[in-house]
Amino acid sequence: MARLEREGKVTARLAASRSGPARKYYRPTAAGYRALAESAAMWQALTDAVSPVLCQPVPAEPAPPNEER
Repeated sequence: MARLEREGKVTARLAASRSGPARKYYRPTAAGYRALAESAAMWQALTDAVSPVLCQPVPAEPAPPNEER
């Protein structure tokens, strides 16, 4: 969270607590929302590429070795 705060992607505020030290609350900034949207799009692209491979049925037995070299 400290890194995100330094990068300007979140803001933080301290609030008094009745039991113990003050609590720190974070809120995303406009830059933080943009970074989140970009990361979500990149993650979606990755899952779109990997899912077809992972969704193929697993063969009951392994394929025989390829003798051609």
